[in-house]
Amino acid sequence: MVFKKIPPQVKLRPYIKTLYYYESDSDADYDDIVFPSGTMEVIFNLGQGSWKTKKRRRILYHPTY
Repeated sequence: MVFKKIPPQVKLRPYIKTLYYYESDSDADYDDIVFPSGTMEVIFNLGQGSWKTKKRRRILYHPTY
């Protein structure tokens, strides 16, 4: 497992507080809860796994095919 907390380049610092990078070779499923922090968060899944979100009492699976 690789986890990195990366400071953005100087020009991006007014807009981006921190970049996070996570990589794992594990095939095990796990729950990762993202709590609201009052800031904008964007998550990119560059792997082949899927993740789910809850919206209005519905569970949505991503990516949806």
